Amino acid sequence: MIFKQATIESHLVTDSDINDCLLIDKPSKISTFDIIRNLKRYLNRKVKIGHGGTLDPFATGLVVILFGKSTKIQQFIQHSRKRYIGKIILGIKTDTLDITGKILKKEQAPEPSQKDILNIRNEILSINLQIPPKYSAVKKNGIPLYKYARKGINVSVQPREIKIYDFEITDYKYPYITFKTEVSGGTYIRSLAESVGNILKTYASLEELRRLTIDNITVENAVPLSSINSFEDINVNLISSSNLINMPEIIINMSMQKDIIHGKSITIGTTNSNNRLFKLIFREKLIAIGKLADDNRIHPVKVLV
Repeated sequence: MIFKQATIESHLVTDSDINDCLLIDKPSKISTFDIIRNLKRYLNRKVKIGHGGTLDPFATGLVVILFGKSTKIQQFIQHSRKRYIGKIILGIKTDTLDITGKILKKEQAPEPSQKDILNIRNEILSINLQIPPKYSAVKKNGIPLYKYARKGINVSVQPREIKIYDFEITDYKYPYITFKTEVSGGTYIRSLAESVGNILKTYASLEELRRLTIDNITVENAVPLSSINSFEDINVNLISSSNLINMPEIIINMSMQKDIIHGKSITIGTTNSNNRLFKLIFREKLIAIGKLADDNRIHPVKVLV
């Protein structure tokens, strides 16, 4: 079998067989679903469209839009590592944990010392559990938390495991803290801002946020939403869904492809990878995501054809 790394390339299709992805550099003041509604105007109604993780309306940066069968890889993108830059304002607590929310508390907090600021990094890196904000799309009994919050209903939510790979303060000018961070999928940066306030024994809210990367895909590869005004604009900027998943590839033959499509496992040779998940590629097309079992056979996890 052949293992290789993919590069980002445009991939032209027709309106009826669009199954690839579009990288958008989201502007502020619109939601991820606003982007989807905007793009739907240029697509066949039968085309399925999704996303690889939302960004809050006030935030900017990389959003992955998935079309057709590429929506099947949504979970792999949403769970990927992400990098952000942002700005926190001290002394303000809001109901949404960012500056767009209703101010609940405000104080003229004592200015933290340089030692206090330097201590933030170690404290943040030690966080491995996080309770999602009440204004979030996380569901409780099948209902998004933000719907409870809008009705004034308090619900208990279990903390979720997260991983903070890096957190660095890049500038500090009271009451503002500018930072960059790399986190696991599912981590709420608004909640990290609140944690910074807790560490400094004051309130804190997220004022600015920009997503720079999702795994190996960067915002530099994205296009502004304002540049998409037709299906042709979508078409020329499409990339293969295979490029969005950072895992080793296995090139399969026609016989293997038929087995995978029918849900059967395939036998492969010895791999040099510690990964258990692989992209299965046939004729330069992502056919499925497969999982390596103890018997050295690949079992299909998600089939995209």
